[in-house]
Amino acid sequence: MKQYFLDNKSNTLILFFCGWGMDEKPFKPLKTKYDMLLLYNYSELSLDFDFTKYEKIHLMSYSYGVFVAAMPVHNLPELASKTAINGTLKPIDNHYGIPEKIFNLTLNNMTLETAIKFRERLFDNQEHFRLFNKNLPARDIDDSMYELAQLKNYFKNDVYYEYDRIIISDSDRIIPAGNQKKYWLDLQKHTNTKIIKGGHFPFYNYEFIEDLIEL
Repeated sequence: MKQYFLDNKSNTLILFFCGWGMDEKPFKPLKTKYDMLLLYNYSELSLDFDFTKYEKIHLMSYSYGVFVAAMPVHNLPELASKTAINGTLKPIDNHYGIPEKIFNLTLNNMTLETAIKFRERLFDNQEHFRLFNKNLPARDIDDSMYELAQLKNYFKNDVYYEYDRIIISDSDRIIPAGNQKKYWLDLQKHTNTKIIKGGHFPFYNYEFIEDLIEL
């Protein structure tokens, strides 16, 4: 994994597993009072970071990062909270994730034109889409598609993780909101699920990134 560290001289850390194709740039418009470690590019899964100085560590995982954070390869430290945003533990699934046909079309047919369309589908707000385009990840298509192929391999494994907070955007068109609800509410019977306004990338609805995880 790649990582980006934001040092605010805090004794609290937000450990943030980003979604596919991301890096730190799309999140630059948000503020935080805390230190933050953003993890991205899951082409490989090594994690090297000293967590020992922090009194509290809050896990926030987003989109495909919801699954990656749950993989038993990271040896994560003790966590004060674990929040999943717009993702499930069955990322390629006709009922509980992205429909398999849609995933494979993305994997096999991504071009610059389809990438632009994909990014637009992240949002239900054109102003937020324009802000995202001013803060695009510094990653090319080949790099992102290699990562997606690796993710498909990871997704063949079954994982389970005790997230204590689930957030679902009501207008998510990437991992359909209805499929997320079926997974967390119907299948997992999760009792702390919050439905929020927004598309798959809901972060620009908030000033501080921690507003999403209610620290």
